[in-house]
Amino acid sequence: MRNVHSRVIDAPAHVIDGLLAGLATREDRVWPSPRWWPIRFDGPVVPGARGGHGPVRYAVEDVGVGRVRFRFDPRIGLRGYHEFTRAEDGGGRTVVTHVLEGRASGWMRVLWPLMVRWCHDELTEDALDNLEAAATGRLGAPRRGKAWARLWRRFLYDRPKRLDAIPEAARLAHGAFEKPDYWDSFAIPLRPGLPRDPGEWAGAIFFHKPFSGYGSADGEALIGDVKPVDFRVSILVEDERLVMSTVVRLRGPGERLYFRGVLLMHRTFVKFMLRRAVRRAGLAPRGTLVG
Repeated sequence: MRNVHSRVIDAPAHVIDGLLAGLATREDRVWPSPRWWPIRFDGPVVPGARGGHGPVRYAVEDVGVGRVRFRFDPRIGLRGYHEFTRAEDGGGRTVVTHVLEGRASGWMRVLWPLMVRWCHDELTEDALDNLEAAATGRLGAPRRGKAWARLWRRFLYDRPKRLDAIPEAARLAHGAFEKPDYWDSFAIPLRPGLPRDPGEWAGAIFFHKPFSGYGSADGEALIGDVKPVDFRVSILVEDERLVMSTVVRLRGPGERLYFRGVLLMHRTFVKFMLRRAVRRAGLAPRGTLVG
């Protein structure tokens, strides 16, 4: 298979060179995270570095002025490479090209035409959009993308996982009640480019209709209410994850009976709200949240 994407960008080659050199670094302005899985390696982007994006694994094979090539790990069912290159087009313009070339095997023979190619095409065009915007300060009309790729992207977003304990860093949650009658804690990865303000996340998670605030400190916001049960919700931004912890104090048999009914859907709804907020933020302009 051979898949090619090209874009003529109204910027000189040395500007493109600098942007391509920033791939997979803290200064990366090209790779389309958080919309897609971030690109990461086990060290500097030099030949031999191993990494990839999500389950797509590869190693850096070659790095030069205006080019970078990655060699796929054959264990993913794809033997070949993908690379970014550029060529001067005259008049201060530059042609940037991304090429994926390889041979599929095993399940990849099915996944490539069904899902991978569609997502690859969208990711690559998003990367070229970022490159053009970073190089020129402007971009043409925004692309909506293919419906099939948008559908698959919904399934590819990270899912919350239940934690065995409330993180130590969630000090407001730990101090909410001396002996809570119930607690739980769920975490979801935060991709590069997503906001880091826990107060903003509290609004986004609860559809911008958050409960009363009970304080904030050190990357944590605490909200809650005293009716129909006395509860607090901690929103913690810790390292590269977003953690939502709930603690509840029950004050009588009526509240205990009510809360037993709430628990039937509570954990499912918490996971839904977390995933929804992170997914929608990933599709919004960088640094903003959509409720």
